[in-house]
Amino acid sequence: MGIYMEGRKQKNGLHGGRVRGMSAVLAVAVVTCAGALLPATAVRAQSTAGMIHGQAPAGDVVLAHSTSGVRRTTVVKKNGQFELRHLPLGVYSVTLKKGDKVIDMYHRVPLTVGRGLEVNFACPHDQCAAP
Repeated sequence: MGIYMEGRKQKNGLHGGRVRGMSAVLAVAVVTCAGALLPATAVRAQSTAGMIHGQAPAGDVVLAHSTSGVRRTTVVKKNGQFELRHLPLGVYSVTLKKGDKVIDMYHRVPLTVGRGLEVNFACPHDQCAAP
């Protein structure tokens, strides 16, 4: 006597069992591969870049310059906040400029894995945001 599966008669139920067995093996393989790839991606993304952020007078320019030659600049937002994202890890000098004039500078600031680095510059009358 045969077993009925999806409207077809299968001899001794072998075909249906093989399909289910192969589907289960395929599902386990997909889940295992996906699980193996995700942590490596997260570690790689985490270990190659960092961020320097903080406050400074609105409209001024913040420059980050690493010992390996990486240079990034940003203009401080109206709320007095700045961010330099996706910086390679390393040691940086962080400079505050108004026009061509250097206002302040932090030397040898280390940017390390998994940590944003906060650098705050002095603001006139403790007011960094634009009026």
